[in-house]
Parts: sequence; C-alpha cells; structure tokens
Amino acid sequence: MKKFCAMIGMGIKTKFAYRGGALLKIAVSAFSVLILTLFWKALYPEDVEMQKYMIRYAALSQILSIIYNVESKLADDIRTGNIVIALLKPWNYLFVMLQENIGKMMGDLFLVGLPVFFICFLAIGFESVNWANLLYFGISILLAFLIMYLIRILVELSCFWIIEAWSLVFLADVIIRIFSGSFIPSFLMPAWMQTVMEALPFIWIFEMPLRILLESNEISNVNILSVFLLQFAWIIFLVILVGIIWSRGRKKLAVQGG
Repeated sequence: MKKFCAMIGMGIKTKFAYRGGALLKIAVSAFSVLILTLFWKALYPEDVEMQKYMIRYAALSQILSIIYNVESKLADDIRTGNIVIALLKPWNYLFVMLQENIGKMMGDLFLVGLPVFFICFLAIGFESVNWANLLYFGISILLAFLIMYLIRILVELSCFWIIEAWSLVFLADVIIRIFSGSFIPSFLMPAWMQTVMEALPFIWIFEMPLRILLESNEISNVNILSVFLLQFAWIIFLVILVGIIWSRGRKKLAVQGG
C-alpha cells in the first residue's frame, strides 16, 4: 500500500512540475468547449433542452479527455530494449505504470480538469446534480480509465512484433474518439452504428459515465448497475487479453536473447 501511494504521488508531482503546460491545456480545452457550444446551438436552434444537454455533454467529455490521457513508455522500452532491465526489478512493470498513470490522472484533474469545469460552469452553467449520481459517475470514471489504460497497453504490446507502434496508437485514439461517443453520443447515431458502438468497449469510457451524471433517474435509459457490470466485464476480458499477449511477448524476448 505504501509503494502504491508513493507511485501515485510521483505521478501527481510529475504533472505539477509542468504547470505552464497545464495553462495551455486549459486554454485549448476552453476554446474547444466554446466551438462545440456553437456547433450544438447551430444544430438544434429550436430545441433549447437538447442544446443544454449536448453543451454540458460536450464540456464534460472534454474534461474526461483531459484526465484519460494515458502516458505509457512501454513501446519505447520494448523498442530500445530497456524492457529487459525493467523486468529484472522486483515489481510488476504494468501495474507500476498503472499507478503512475493514476497519479498523473489526479494531477490533470486538479491542474486542468477542475479549472476547465469552473470556466464551463461560469459560461454555460450546470443544473443541480444528484449527489448519488455524482458518486456513481466517479466510480464509473475510474473503471473507464482502467479500460482506457488496458486498451493502450494492448496497442503498445504490438512492439514485440513490429518496430514502431506510434501509428497504431494514433489510430487507436481516433477509433476511440469515434466509437466512444465522446463527440456524438450513440443515441444520435443510425441504428447500425449504435449496434457497433455497443459491441465495443469504447462506449463505456465516455458516453455511459456521462449519461449516468447528466440524465436524471426519471428520464434515463441507463441502468447504473448494468454499466458497472459491463465495465467490469470489459476490464476482466482486457486483463486476460493483456496477460496472454504480455506472456507471449516476454517469451519472444527471451528467445531473441533478451
């Protein structure tokens, strides 16, 4: 537990060491929310309620994209061979990197996420939030972050077989953006697209946590327990998949003399 807290603390300190970059992120995020606000107002000029919902959805989605910023050095370590040294140390390489990322997520939340939320609150306002839903939202975000982390690790594990993974990481980020509902939620998509989105893990990263928070219990079609169960199911599936590929990658490394 002590080591766990120490690694999280290291991640937080890393983010607080670059406060200038945080100011730039705040400016870019606030500008992005402004653009999306104009977009949704233009798209629904007569439907005020839909405007409000989608503007708040866009603002919170932008904040989530800030704190979901997974930073991994796995691909570089595999490419340079440093992974061999890391594997000799008395800890679980992937778990330690997860701890660092949790710390960095918390740093991004305090340095960038909360200031952006405050700016959005002043500019567009937020209706009173059900505190129970806020708690469920927080739990769902943590589960979503684990899904995001595991997907990123899966992509970077390809470096055991290919030289560079940056193009795959970029492609994965684009796919997540499209199919997670971070920009346009699934209920505004055609039926076939909704089916595709619901069959993939990405919708549980952005859209479902947001709908838990934004939709009241009276109008929501989201079953919170079902969201948690499906997020857990995807985490278990991805953990198993990462474990299999990680094990095969390490064997390949040993065969090559690493």
